[in-house]
Amino acid sequence: MILEHNNKWQIKLPNGAYDVVISVGSANKDTCNTVIVEGQEFCLNLKLKRGEFQQIKKKVILNDEYLTLSTSFHGNSKTVLNYIQIFSKKVCGISLEPKEMEIEIGESLYLFAKVIPEWADNQEVIFSSENPSIAEVDQKRYGNRSCSRNHKYNCTN
Repeated sequence: MILEHNNKWQIKLPNGAYDVVISVGSANKDTCNTVIVEGQEFCLNLKLKRGEFQQIKKKVILNDEYLTLSTSFHGNSKTVLNYIQIFSKKVCGISLEPKEMEIEIGESLYLFAKVIPEWADNQEVIFSSENPSIAEVDQKRYGNRSCSRNHKYNCTN
């Protein structure tokens, strides 16, 4: 995508934190690239020779539901944007391992949690039990669950 002087491109997204990755440069000509995303300079007058490319990644905070990318014009060179990637920093879910397990009274089970997406800002997982008389969580041993009643306990996520 070749961007002319004072071009603006927008996409509607939920407010929040995002990682934004752009790539500029051209296989066919020299470029002078300026890209601003949400008022943040990604590159300013970045001169690249024909065949050179530059990838730039920054964290952006969105407050108006529109992610805005803009450029400016310098001489005969134009900004050549190869791509833009936008990654939400919001937690979408949690994956637990093991997914299902039976444990006997007094046995312990370690649960391993993975935040989805792995690049989300908040990576904290807090384990708890809906019924501590059946299963309790040992907070000191992160994710350790034990069974304390006279029957098998089936742990599923």
